[in-house]
Amino acid sequence: MGRRPVAEALRAFIAQQEPLVYFVYGLVYFLMGVAVLLQSRGCSALKSARHHYLLGLFGLVHGLADWGPLFIPMQAGIYGPRSTSGMWYVYLGLLVVSFIFLYYFGVNILVAFYPRHRWLRLAPAAAVFLWVVLFWFYGGQAHSPQEWRYYGSTWARYLLALPGSALTAAGLSAQAREVRQMGFPGVAGHLARAALLFVCYAFFAGAAVPAQAFFPANWMNQDSFAIWTGLPVQVFRALTGITLAGAVIRYLEVFSLEIRLRLEAAERNQAALQERERIARDIHDGVLQSLYSLRLRVEHCLYLLRDHPAHPVGEHLRYCMEELTGTIGEIRCFIGGAGAVVASPGLSRRLEQLLDDFQASTGIKVEFFCQEDEGRRLSPAQEEHLVYLIREALSNVARHAGASRVELKITFRDDGLTVALKDDGCGFSIPEQRDKGARGLRNMAVRAEALGGELRLQSRPGAGTLVEVEIPWAGRQAAAGSAGRK
Repeated sequence: MGRRPVAEALRAFIAQQEPLVYFVYGLVYFLMGVAVLLQSRGCSALKSARHHYLLGLFGLVHGLADWGPLFIPMQAGIYGPRSTSGMWYVYLGLLVVSFIFLYYFGVNILVAFYPRHRWLRLAPAAAVFLWVVLFWFYGGQAHSPQEWRYYGSTWARYLLALPGSALTAAGLSAQAREVRQMGFPGVAGHLARAALLFVCYAFFAGAAVPAQAFFPANWMNQDSFAIWTGLPVQVFRALTGITLAGAVIRYLEVFSLEIRLRLEAAERNQAALQERERIARDIHDGVLQSLYSLRLRVEHCLYLLRDHPAHPVGEHLRYCMEELTGTIGEIRCFIGGAGAVVASPGLSRRLEQLLDDFQASTGIKVEFFCQEDEGRRLSPAQEEHLVYLIREALSNVARHAGASRVELKITFRDDGLTVALKDDGCGFSIPEQRDKGARGLRNMAVRAEALGGELRLQSRPGAGTLVEVEIPWAGRQAAAGSAGRK
């Protein structure tokens, strides 16, 4: 059997399967349009993203149009010739509209990369106008509805499909370069393949037109193509559509990758903000409070030198030097990015030293009640948060309360401990201070939460203030946190 009989047999087989070819052809473009519309991202940073809806509309409308040659002949026996002719008019209208969407898509993404070619945005409207003129001129010479439809399809493919596909291919090539620069070479490869397939589509759908009496349709047309290749052009259009839909759907992954990058960047920014807030909180509750205590000591020294010259101030100055040394070390820890881990002398001892310094600096009488249980201790992190919290509360008393007496009581229980700090100062309005967004109160609340407890405040103008926190033991806090995560 020679090549010609084989080609004729293959052509006959394809002719028998022509309904299936049209069905697959239309289905592929329809599904591609749905996928593109579902994945379109107007807020994407990609230059072509805001125009992808045009590609989606092209796929939807083109799929519907290409089902026309499949379903319209089936209706010929049910409806009359007039109704069937109307269906062919609808088919031609859908075909033209789909090519217009493709043309505008190609123009818009190309202009997005090359703004100096903005004049291209006039090209689709000019092409539609020219199509109407030529269709009216040649259509008036048609002797049958089929010939009239072929004229419309031919000029739509020449004036809309061919340049629209070429511009889309150029725009997708530019988009592939942008995506490759973003670090997605795989997606860029899919974009490059989609661009190449649109070049193929430009030939199969834009150049292979119904046979006409004018050039080049009298030389390059669907009939001559079938003679040269042995297969109707619809087969190549369907194969191109299948591979094109696959490439387009694969390159839409860039939107998911872009969202992932944005989420990762947001997480990094959130972590940086949290770290900045932590550093600000530690500086506020640590370094600034130390400096404020030093200021009170220096003011006391100046008072002694002015009003009591004979009173020795060496002890106060020695304390200032020690406090400055500690503050300098704390600042160095912040600069180094981590705090120095030192052995704790115990919670009671640290608080006694803190309260002694507070009383010496402010002259406010302090009463401290604590019976530390050696078998139960806070974790080092909890102890650090608690000392900072009490330090901030004492600083607020010294600066704002006008108190003469402060009482700090720590009660150890089986499930944790309770810290209560009470002063006899002027008190304040809690809602008013919270509305002002006072950093000190906010830091105390954050540290109480870090301790696994909750900050409770009781105060009103003229009635003093009570600061209270209940803290679970470190093991119970970790277990509670683990249960919460589950």
